[in-house]
This record gives sequence, structure tokens and C-alpha cells, in this order.
Amino acid sequence: MKKVEGICHLCGKYTELTFEHVPPKSANNKERAKLITGREIFNTKKLQAGITLRYINQQQGAGNYTLCKECNNNTGDWYAKEYIKFANEIGYILTNEINIKTAKGIGLDSNKLYFQRIIKQILCMFLSTIQPEYAMEFKDIREYVLNKISTEFNSEKYRVSMYLLKNYEISHSGILGLLLKENGKTTIRKVAIMNLYPIGFILEIDPPKKNIDDTTDITKFTTLEYDELQNVVMTFTITEKYSLHNFTDRFIKENSDNRSDNNGK
Repeated sequence: MKKVEGICHLCGKYTELTFEHVPPKSANNKERAKLITGREIFNTKKLQAGITLRYINQQQGAGNYTLCKECNNNTGDWYAKEYIKFANEIGYILTNEINIKTAKGIGLDSNKLYFQRIIKQILCMFLSTIQPEYAMEFKDIREYVLNKISTEFNSEKYRVSMYLLKNYEISHSGILGLLLKENGKTTIRKVAIMNLYPIGFILEIDPPKKNIDDTTDITKFTTLEYDELQNVVMTFTITEKYSLHNFTDRFIKENSDNRSDNNGK
């Protein structure tokens, strides 16, 4: 097994790194994965033409050498088990309790989830999938994840949203600045996106008041105690593969509009 050294995306130490599965192995990530990363997931030319996006074959499941042994073991013990339980419950509903071809969303009613552990696992995965130099900038998120009993999370600076995936997909974008037209105005939204079948997540930095269409804001669960069981009653939207909600659709439309305008000049 190869030895990889670098900066741990969580504690920040330069040391030997271990392979962090994203998502955890027992959450549909045990077999070979086709991982799509970076701006490729926004390749509008391929999406418009129906061409398969470029991917990386990962034989041992999706992930990378991003965490030191101590951080990998701690987060696996503290958070990953509850996330696996949550992801598998969602997967069971999608495959056994609804018509996935026609359903637009599902309702989740559960009082058996430690949701603070789930959201800390989500944040840990975001840290593992973003560029290492950016991971160091999120000291407040790293400290929140490293301290399992911490309930201090800056919900004005960050927003975590969730949606469900109709089809299998493992992809993540890293940190991106997206130029969008909203209400006739051009705005920049700084986001990181993870599609980890059967669930997708968006982390927004300095988010506007309006949530992203077709997503459910789960940031409120960051203030829960580590051992606090939460009665979760929420509705989650089911999206098509590569849709990334209104993001990609809007990119494709705006690019098409721009080409039409240019052709008409």
C-alpha cells in the first residue's frame, strides 16, 4: 500500500494521510466508483449533447488521501455510523417504498436519528472533497467537526442544503464561484456540491436569504447536541442525474441564450 504524506484536511497537520471514503464504504461506496470532480459536472456542452461526463475510475470506492489516521478514526467513530444509517434509510425508501420513475420527492418522519452527527459527517466530507488550500481556510468548520460536542456553527456564513438523487452518481465540485442571473441581476454564489447517491448536498458560503430551488435547508441541525435524538419531519426533492437543480439547467439556458444573441449580431 502506498504511503501518502500531506496536510490533513481536518486537523491541518502535515503527516501521513489515510484514504477517506466519500461517502463511507457502507453507504453505497464499497465497489469500484466512477467519480466526477470539479468543473466537469458543469460541462454544459456535454450535458446538452447527452455525452457522458469525464470520470475517474476508483477501484476501492470513491475517496482520496485527505485525513490523518487519528482524524479518520475519530470521525468514523463519532459520525460516520449515523450517516450510514441515514443514507441507507433514504436508499431503502427510494428503492422499495415509492415509484422512483414518477415521484418528485419523499417525506421523512423519524425520531431515531442523531442528526448533529449526520451533519458533522457531511461537513467532514465537504472538507475532504475541497482543495486542501481551501480546507485550511475553513478553520471554524474544522474546529466544529473536530469537537464532537460543539454546537457552535456560523449559520449566517454557511448554509447546508440537501436533496435526493434518482440515479446513481458520485461527484463533487470543490469550491466554485458560480455566476448566476437572479431577478435580472448577476450574482456570484460560492458553493461546494457533493452528489453521493442517494443523497446530494450543497454547502454555500455567505449565502443569500433565498435558499436554492428544490433543496431542503438542514443547517438548523448544527445546533443539536451530540447525544440529542431529533424528531425529523422533512420533505426532500428527488432530482435527475447531473441536474444539480436549477444550477445546471440555468447554465445551459443562459449559455444557449448567449449563443443566440451572438449569432444575431
